[in-house]
Amino acid sequence: MENSSQNVFNQNIRSFTPEIFEYSSSFGEYLDKADLIISHSGAGTILDVLRRGKPCVVVVNDTLLHNHQAELATAMNENGYLLSTICSELCATLDKLPTTHFNPLPKSHPELFGQYLDAIVP
Repeated sequence: MENSSQNVFNQNIRSFTPEIFEYSSSFGEYLDKADLIISHSGAGTILDVLRRGKPCVVVVNDTLLHNHQAELATAMNENGYLLSTICSELCATLDKLPTTHFNPLPKSHPELFGQYLDAIVP
């Protein structure tokens, strides 16, 4: 999103048509066309969505032990990048969309990781 205070949902959220699929070799094309992505909480999917500046609702599987996906989704939610929820609360979370403002994901700097490795690896 260009503006972190931009609200992309000014209409009733109940008026959308979902497109659901398990796997697609053209996943990026679906993301590019979508106005909203509701997804599982896999890190790769979250980053693919947020790097495109798309609003995202992440549905966490709350039955897993040592759930790193829940930890990631919670942290991203707390920083305003996405909304995180569980299955039983999805409808209530979708109702929040008209008043939710998403922060843009900061640009990555992979060169910093390389510099870090150069500093610690003999």
